[in-house]
Amino acid sequence: MKNLRRLGFFSLAVLLSAPAQAADSPWSGTWNLDTAKSQMTGSTFTISKGTNTALHYSDGAVVSYDYACDGKIYTTIPGFSMQCKNASPTVRDVTFMANGKETGTAHEHLSGDGNTWTTTFVALRPDGTKETTTSVNKRVSGTSGWFGTWKAAKVQDNAPSTMHLAVTGKSVAFAVPEYKQTAKIAIDGPPAKLLSPQFPAGVMIAWKSLGPNKIESTVTYKGKTYGKDIYTLSVDGKTITDVGWTPGKENEKQTYVYEKM
Repeated sequence: MKNLRRLGFFSLAVLLSAPAQAADSPWSGTWNLDTAKSQMTGSTFTISKGTNTALHYSDGAVVSYDYACDGKIYTTIPGFSMQCKNASPTVRDVTFMANGKETGTAHEHLSGDGNTWTTTFVALRPDGTKETTTSVNKRVSGTSGWFGTWKAAKVQDNAPSTMHLAVTGKSVAFAVPEYKQTAKIAIDGPPAKLLSPQFPAGVMIAWKSLGPNKIESTVTYKGKTYGKDIYTLSVDGKTITDVGWTPGKENEKQTYVYEKM
């Protein structure tokens, strides 16, 4: 789900957790993302000519929208928007918004040979801190400027988030303090509201138990699925491994490793 950072859906990638059957569950506690052990590369996206604008973005599955780097605001997903401005033919700056409020900025640079697209994204966390992510994308197809298909070859995150889990029976409460995200979920129950100052109403999350050490997580917005994840708790209870993907892009899975603090 990391590809959704570009759209202001940035923090969905860190909305995890897992089930258990007892109050002293090994899932309970504080977990920290280990970026060195995680594999966040491999996702692709395509830029083509827009229907009524200069550009069209598509992740090849669930996210698709027209935009231009003309300083105007364009909707990416309902409730989320972006504003792009060209600094030069090979440099541009993008502002991302949710509910009309800024959630982050991106400085994008195209290499001289046109084959490398580097993005430095600065997320504005609701707790007042910032998180910087650098993504180096390599051209897969296309020969003209920003147009073509691109694949994330290197992703570096300088300030990963923490996650607090409290498991009681088949109920889980979690919080991601940096993003002020909270949810109370019934395992194998109906989708629950995923609350954050940076989310519009309608973001939901559901968990399905796949065994004592594994769960399937599904994130939806307005009835549309934006992310699927399988979380696995290690035998020693010290690590959660999240393998996540965008529906329709099962061949572009990312792996995130969380360690108990």
